[in-house]
Amino acid sequence: MRWLVPSIVVSLALALLILGVPRFISSLLRAPAHATLTQIEAGQVPPPAQLERAAKHLERARRWEFSAKLSTEIGFLRLLQASQMDETDPDRKTVAGLATASLTESLRLSPARPHPWVRLAYARAMEGAEPSEIVGLLEQSIKAGPYVGEIAIVRLKRLLVDWEHLSPEMRLYTYRQIRWIWNSEQSYLLGAARQTSRPDIIRFALRPIPGAVERLDRAVPSY
Repeated sequence: MRWLVPSIVVSLALALLILGVPRFISSLLRAPAHATLTQIEAGQVPPPAQLERAAKHLERARRWEFSAKLSTEIGFLRLLQASQMDETDPDRKTVAGLATASLTESLRLSPARPHPWVRLAYARAMEGAEPSEIVGLLEQSIKAGPYVGEIAIVRLKRLLVDWEHLSPEMRLYTYRQIRWIWNSEQSYLLGAARQTSRPDIIRFALRPIPGAVERLDRAVPSY
């Protein structure tokens, strides 16, 4: 009996050590990608070659760690890489497909997050998916987080692209989102108005806000 407690302690220690080894190896493999992920968090978009290297490091780490966070990071790196490639580049769809695979896996593990749904919508759009599928992904993102500042503009731009395929409920949501962004950060919305082919939607949504349409017209003179 006197050996029972030490045996149990040693067994537990060995089990914890064995369980911790894959995570430790994963951390080592992920380390070279840390600088790239930090750049992205700071709002910078590294060049495709750097994104490729970082994604490969994380993909090697995924052999040892199976988590929604890691799959999300890989998917986002691949999406950024694809977004910088020319639309005529035959490899663009392949890279977008890698983003789709990782983001889909991430959402399978943890579906209640809005960011991966939006990124998946962009990845599928690059692959040539039907608008109905893309709108469905955007709708899932809205259900998971209707008002999230980090993705508000990115999601809005995609909603404007797919406007003709939105349901009446999603169009009403888009109007509310436009007004919410206006009240939160006007400069981002003005930038979106300059880039979209549907600034009329933004203008219509801003009509209830005193002075907003006039401010928009001054900022986007080619409206």
